[in-house]
Amino acid sequence: MEQEEIKPELSRLDFNEDKTYIFLDIQDKAERDKNYKLLLEEAIRRGEEEVFKSKAEEINRKFNPYSAPYLVPNKHGKLVVNTSLLAEYIRNNSYYYIVKKQGSETFFIYWYEEGYYKHM
Repeated sequence: MEQEEIKPELSRLDFNEDKTYIFLDIQDKAERDKNYKLLLEEAIRRGEEEVFKSKAEEINRKFNPYSAPYLVPNKHGKLVVNTSLLAEYIRNNSYYYIVKKQGSETFFIYWYEEGYYKHM
């Protein structure tokens, strides 16, 4: 029995809903790339390219952890952390507080994770 290919019904997709991106959440890179192109074309047609790219990047990180925007190749081709890009990424994608206790030179970092701020 031949496996039937499932294709998205483009007219019914809502690029703000996570379930839209199920067509990118697959192991086969060739199939994932094909679906990405199809969905991207539809997002561009609707003027929702930025929303699509943002959500698709989240899915891409699942399959390629080295796709983080702050990892860049050095002159030898090895991936290294660009601290300026990392700082920008943290500012734009994380919730945290840096607190200085009055009368002290000590700083405390509280990172938002799993529903509450944790002391680091």
